[in-house]
Amino acid sequence: SEEENERTIHFYHVRFPDQNIDVVAVRGTSTDEEAFADTYLYSTISIFQAINTWIPFLQVFPDTYVRDIVGFLALLSIAGSQPYQWADNYVSNLKDQGYYPIITGHSLGGAIGGIIGVSLNILIKTYIT
Repeated sequence: SEEENERTIHFYHVRFPDQNIDVVAVRGTSTDEEAFADTYLYSTISIFQAINTWIPFLQVFPDTYVRDIVGFLALLSIAGSQPYQWADNYVSNLKDQGYYPIITGHSLGGAIGGIIGVSLNILIKTYIT
């Protein structure tokens, strides 16, 4: 479709009617634009680690606190983006229609899938390397 050609992130939907399961796989990084989105998404922890080399502040805070901060900043950076919105709307519509979506993805797709899964309270299986 025309909208699919304009999307900067692609996802695939596979239905298993006998099990009443719908798997939505969000494709990982494969274009320069997606690599830039990855860089932007993961830059927070990279910046924290670089600063930590000179000012060791990461050891002062509990891991869960640092993880929460990084997660919150990642959510802010991606949740309003068009790629996230396309995938989120699609999976939300599946759930609203009574289907049981499971979301999966790798790299950028894993990050987007993870955020969508948590926000919609659905099963997630992501791979972020």
